[in-house]
Amino acid sequence: MRKILFDLWGLFMQVQSEEQKVALEEYVEIEKYGVTPEQFRAKYRELREPLDANKWGFPEYLEVMGTDLGMAFPDIDGFTRADYETWNRPDPEMVAWLDELTERGLEVGLLSNVPMATLNMLWEDQPWLLKFRPRIFSAVIGAAKPRKEAFAIAAELLGEEPSNVLFFDDTVENVEAARAAGFNAHHFVGIEDAKPVLEAFLADGSLPEGDAGAN
Repeated sequence: MRKILFDLWGLFMQVQSEEQKVALEEYVEIEKYGVTPEQFRAKYRELREPLDANKWGFPEYLEVMGTDLGMAFPDIDGFTRADYETWNRPDPEMVAWLDELTERGLEVGLLSNVPMATLNMLWEDQPWLLKFRPRIFSAVIGAAKPRKEAFAIAAELLGEEPSNVLFFDDTVENVEAARAAGFNAHHFVGIEDAKPVLEAFLADGSLPEGDAGAN
């Protein structure tokens, strides 16, 4: 049976805007420490994998970031909430599409990188996430994309061979990792591009050139 698996951010949830990135940098007062936005953003992303995989919580994440950048993060709970708010923006058009797919009786899975603290807050604000089956989060499985372990666990939880699954992600590295794990994978660039790809795959397994996995 063919199945669909989606990433969350950059698809159903919007990624951080430039305005939100600046607001977070102002919140932690990077200028006071002589840290540039480029330095802060690079370290923010570099250290995200162990946070997403629940190897660290926000206290450990901020301790390492603070050490590397020469900054202090005394209000860990405040930063955790401020960081969460930069990611807490659903895309109404994509959520409506999810409704359409599930109303057709399709099982639509989710594979997303997300810290545990963020996930706990997200459940309260975005109950429509329950429509995904299965819901696979990096903090719960202990492995973040693009690690091969994340895709191996996803295949097991989907109960399907990767060759029968089409995965959508907005990050090229994750798309390539999915293909290496045997999944069919499509680089998500917008809903109008994704819809015909999904329908063609469900109908007869056809895919745009380059979307097939390593089978």
